[in-house]
Amino acid sequence: MSTSCKPLLAAAAVLAWWPVTAASAQAANVPRPPRLEATVDANVRPGDDFFAYANGGWLKSNGLPAGTARWGARNELENLSRTRIALLLREASSAGAGTSARKVADFHSAYLNEAAIEAHGLAPLRPLLDSIERVGDKTPLARLLGARMPADVDPLGLGIYESSHVIGLSVEQSIHGEKANVAFLLQGGLGLP
Repeated sequence: MSTSCKPLLAAAAVLAWWPVTAASAQAANVPRPPRLEATVDANVRPGDDFFAYANGGWLKSNGLPAGTARWGARNELENLSRTRIALLLREASSAGAGTSARKVADFHSAYLNEAAIEAHGLAPLRPLLDSIERVGDKTPLARLLGARMPADVDPLGLGIYESSHVIGLSVEQSIHGEKANVAFLLQGGLGLP
């Protein structure tokens, strides 16, 4: 190699090395997620209870709110939504009579008024109860259930949908691996939130 190429190679080496040190200096300032070791509970032997071993450190430092078996972003969003709805309802209760906001607040207030609900008894449900009494075989039962059946359940258990109906309908991808959508009829929920 000639002596005239050596300075050129030295300059190329310096230039090639320079961005690496700048990038590593920037990377040092970037916040990093907690190390995996921080989630581990070393006091538990992995063979005795692997879940406690792998997650024990995280559970001790974060924990779950009292009375919950699981906690995540969905729970946080649900709590935030409920808080915001309560605030909206409080504000709506002071709106002018006859306005849309006041109608919503009055509807919510009626939902919470147990004394008025008890005073009415089963009278508001009488037409539905009478239609149930008239069911004598499968055909009228299918008509009765189908008349009020929305597509509102979550057969795969993802927690996305809740149904207040006896039976709910959902069309989802087959759980057996076929590339087809199938109808699921499942037990719905049993009431209001």
